Amino acid sequence: MNNMHTRSVSLAITLILALSPLVALADTSVSVAVPNHCTVTDTDGVAHTYSGQYLGICALEAALEAGSISGAEFSNAFPSLGLFVTSIGGTAADPTSQYWALYQNDGFASVGLSQMTVAADDTIMLELHDFSDNYLGTRFTFTASLIASTPSVSASATGASSLTLHDPFDISLALSYLAANQSADGSFDSSLTSDWAAIAFSSGGAGDALKKMQVLFASTTPELLSVTDYERHAMALEALGIDPYAAGGVDYIAPVLQAFDGTQIGNSSLVNDDIFALFPLLHAGYATSDGIIGNTVTFILSKQKDNGSWEESVDLTAAAIQALAGVRSLSGVDAALQKATGYLRAEQNEDGGWGNSFTTSWVLQALQALGDSPYDWTKSVYQTPRYYLATFQERDGGVEPVASDTATRVWATAYAIPATKGKTWNDVLKSFPKPTPAASTTAVAASSLGRSPTGDTLGRNPSVVDEPAGPTGEATPKIDMTLVASSSDDAVPVSSATEPETAIKMETPQATPSITPQLYQEEYGPGMTTEATDSPQSAESGAQTAAATNAPTPWLWSSIVSLFAWLF
Repeated sequence: MNNMHTRSVSLAITLILALSPLVALADTSVSVAVPNHCTVTDTDGVAHTYSGQYLGICALEAALEAGSISGAEFSNAFPSLGLFVTSIGGTAADPTSQYWALYQNDGFASVGLSQMTVAADDTIMLELHDFSDNYLGTRFTFTASLIASTPSVSASATGASSLTLHDPFDISLALSYLAANQSADGSFDSSLTSDWAAIAFSSGGAGDALKKMQVLFASTTPELLSVTDYERHAMALEALGIDPYAAGGVDYIAPVLQAFDGTQIGNSSLVNDDIFALFPLLHAGYATSDGIIGNTVTFILSKQKDNGSWEESVDLTAAAIQALAGVRSLSGVDAALQKATGYLRAEQNEDGGWGNSFTTSWVLQALQALGDSPYDWTKSVYQTPRYYLATFQERDGGVEPVASDTATRVWATAYAIPATKGKTWNDVLKSFPKPTPAASTTAVAASSLGRSPTGDTLGRNPSVVDEPAGPTGEATPKIDMTLVASSSDDAVPVSSATEPETAIKMETPQATPSITPQLYQEEYGPGMTTEATDSPQSAESGAQTAAATNAPTPWLWSSIVSLFAWLF
């Protein structure tokens, strides 16, 4: 039964582009001009429109229209995963024993063709397989050449007979933009921006820019002010493949554990510090059976509002969805996710987005965590969440207008890359075991974290950050680092405790984060407004607010529209 279930899911995931040849049991190659807009009708007679990107589904439709392949049938039996082929050229896959295997550039595809982006000269291959993955003799291979396609829109609907679409989001160009703004040592303008860039680079395809960040993060200790700073930095370390228990000789998980009061983490008036704690902890050896996870989830669920949101914020609700998707086995989580999904539906705009690039990036990741296709959230014709996000990318690859300051554009671009790639934070982070007590020789980043009565260190209101006690231990040991393969082609260093062979020794500095008491007047982050709201607007100090000690100058973030002040 489990094997049948697995195969059924595989059938759904391989999806649409079962491009078989005109004659069964043949091997055919075809060149196809791929439009960035197409409409495909399923076996129930329902039309599905895809627009704004060059997709495999549109390649199939183009091949059909050109006569390169004969008729095809598509089922929508798995709506959250998209259409999949049931028959092509008169050859139907037996649903009890066969499926169409999809390959892109000679590698088995990880997504279906309704989500697969196609670049010029990409090769896509479809093979008819049985459930034992034996090739059954029917294969279709085609090479894609990209063309622009402007869909016709009725004058009554838009006041014009046609419209010009923005180019699809170019992930390679976005990565190049980040790399061009990276310092020689691998850092960016703040620890906040560096952390989010590290997560973006770890999504794949960053090359040397990623390696520079791995070396930097394995050997330096940033100044962090609050528990949410530690949560974000631990996420970045895990994304880079660096053990958060021993990065630069410092334990960045300990401050998060110390902030747990038995019920929740950090400031009890906030929920963002609890939401963002789940990401690093669940990748640092903690599981739903651990009390800190179960109790924190219970606290998060208790803070959900009747409309399905957390703090009436799309941003925080999208983050909560990502966090809770990893603990669905716990009681009440599935019901909370359903309510949260309804809230996102209600808040979506007619243009397909959620008001700005920052928020829309996080929602796209939430949809991925839910197993939804962005195309299931299409408003009309081409107005999908992905297309909306793509409209913010400029010709230099950066997101947000070129008139915006560089820090804002780097931040927005770092958010958009994993969102467009269809990767959640849990997808990007690597996992590490809890250290054994006898083997623990690293310094603890901070033995306590001050809690402000008004919010965390980057909340909407100014707050005093109490000075935590100094780190335990005086010397910082050397750490053996090993380069191992990650989900991309880039090498990722991990602690030798995880991977002891062929270690490359990297010196670590004899320092740990310096946390000093100060009155912190936070600057408004991207998407924030200066107007008061009915809900508490303090937030995750790392994700969506300005960085700590070097407060940005007043170019600030007030020009963008969402409430990112209090998220991370």
